[in-house]
Amino acid sequence: TYLTLVTAIGAFSSCEKESPVEVYSKKNILLLGNGTEPQGLDPHVVTGVPESYILRSLFEGLCMDHPTIPGESSPGAAASWNSNEDSTKWIFNLQPEGKWSDGQPVTAEDFVFSYHRILHPDFGAQYASMLYFIKGAEDYNKNHRELYLFKNNPASILKWDEIKEVNFRGDSSIKTTKYIQTLFSDLKEPGKKIMLNATGLNNLDKEQLNAVMSNHNLFKWPTTLTASTKNSILKTLITNCDKDLWTIANVGVSAIDDLTLKLELKSPTPFLPDITKHYTWYPVPKHIITAQGPFTEQNYLWTEPENIQSNGPFKMKEWKLNHYIQVEQNPFYWDAKSLKLEGLRFLPVGDTYTEARMFFNGQLHATNTLAAELIQHSQRKHPKSVRQETYLGTNFLRINNNVEDLKDINIRKALAYSIDSKSIIDHILKGGQKPASGLVPPMGKYQPAEVYKFDPELAKELFAKTKFASNPSKLKITILTTDKDAAKALAEALQNMWKSNLGITVTIKQNEWKTYLSKMSKLDYTIATGGWIGDYPDPTTFLDMWKKGDGNNRTGWSSEAFETQLDKAATIADPELRIEALKKAEMLILQDMPIIPLYWYTSNYLLHESVKGWEPSIMKNQPYKYMYLQK
Repeated sequence: TYLTLVTAIGAFSSCEKESPVEVYSKKNILLLGNGTEPQGLDPHVVTGVPESYILRSLFEGLCMDHPTIPGESSPGAAASWNSNEDSTKWIFNLQPEGKWSDGQPVTAEDFVFSYHRILHPDFGAQYASMLYFIKGAEDYNKNHRELYLFKNNPASILKWDEIKEVNFRGDSSIKTTKYIQTLFSDLKEPGKKIMLNATGLNNLDKEQLNAVMSNHNLFKWPTTLTASTKNSILKTLITNCDKDLWTIANVGVSAIDDLTLKLELKSPTPFLPDITKHYTWYPVPKHIITAQGPFTEQNYLWTEPENIQSNGPFKMKEWKLNHYIQVEQNPFYWDAKSLKLEGLRFLPVGDTYTEARMFFNGQLHATNTLAAELIQHSQRKHPKSVRQETYLGTNFLRINNNVEDLKDINIRKALAYSIDSKSIIDHILKGGQKPASGLVPPMGKYQPAEVYKFDPELAKELFAKTKFASNPSKLKITILTTDKDAAKALAEALQNMWKSNLGITVTIKQNEWKTYLSKMSKLDYTIATGGWIGDYPDPTTFLDMWKKGDGNNRTGWSSEAFETQLDKAATIADPELRIEALKKAEMLILQDMPIIPLYWYTSNYLLHESVKGWEPSIMKNQPYKYMYLQK
């Protein structure tokens, strides 16, 4: 219990036996609490924050955070970089001494390979959208083959205006649940029609395309098309069905020579150096991955401890599942002479109370977080160890927009206005967080929207307009959350607020991290707790993820108006006008309310006084290469 833990912490005193912190400090190895066990260590596959902490030690993007100046970029895998005037064309000059941890050189081709891999339609990277800044990246990743084979292909015999209404991209409104588990060849004609039209011509395999060729009636065509035109479309798609269209897609990534990488962007992006710090932009070793199988498959063999090679300041030493991951200095790192730590050990401690106990018992140099109940106690007893810092992130609730009852905007608004975020912060979180009035937290000149507020009377008025007004118990809501105590406490607070303010009976479903993520991705939930930590210091990191088909959306919601406004903002070079355009985009998602922002994050954690070179970071991206332990 909390009191027992506080008593244990307060009563702790050193004994003759050296603590792990003392032992590992002598070895110059940093002991870090890392939250949960990582899902994996492939930068193109993982999506979580726990993974990012480890990946940042093993890999290095083109740029990295400055050790002491917030918002500044330092050389990473790139020694220098420059752009044209409107920041749409960039040249990155790689480190001449850049090497993988097996001594092989890091080349511009490694970056081309890496970006090709994460964007490949068959690879299925959930975080591929992080590279959509690159010209042609989004169309390539979404397999918009009609653009390359017909619209932008001067050799095409078909006129685009005559075929542009063809269903190339699929129809997401068509329900396929009944047929999705059945082989196409085993489906009867009605099932085949549903699957083919839901999928779209671009995404059909050769068997399916040939089926449509044999029977045009399996597919819904524009009535103006002749049989000859239909056959021409199908023949072109069949011929190119198994071809990777990377080259003709003209994606804006190229290697000028071994040490020069050229990036062409779809719109002005002056903050590109910040974006390249994210792990989705890390290079991965082509020579290791291709030795394990096709690069288009999510093959985990290359990240096994005995196989993985990385280009960052540290390399893999040992991975003991559910115990720790330990990394050691990479002797081939281009700036190895600057490294002060011999290594780091990441411990997956999911329970925040256990993590705090480990810190105070000398088992950790730093915790990942600090339990809300222990913040005030720790500030009184150990003020030099407590860190409370701004963290660029928003905690929110995802609403499954495919759930029929939650399609009513009045229900979603009633739920939102029934939540007293300040009470949650004051009585549960206790970490200096701020109630979120919008999705995007304050950053730079971007001031947050003022939409969300606690207004139980308004909530009741809105709920009175719904079909559940006379019998709230008929509205069935389950909150999906993780198996952490803090997650349960938050869910219980929401449960009580919705009961007292609206009369709704809510159940809570807790799952361990991987199951929780899987259920969200499959939209197997009603309402889910969630949050987002900014990938880079710009509002688009909180907005782009809500585009249709983005792997991090996980709500079933999309809006053409929202995406059009985002696209408009992307073309604006003037910083102030761009901010105004982004604010309009944010308002569109807030008006539809597929999510309910709760609060803006702070980072509360414990740091041992012996750890030096660790500076505050709004994204917790402290570079390990500058850290050291003062003995």
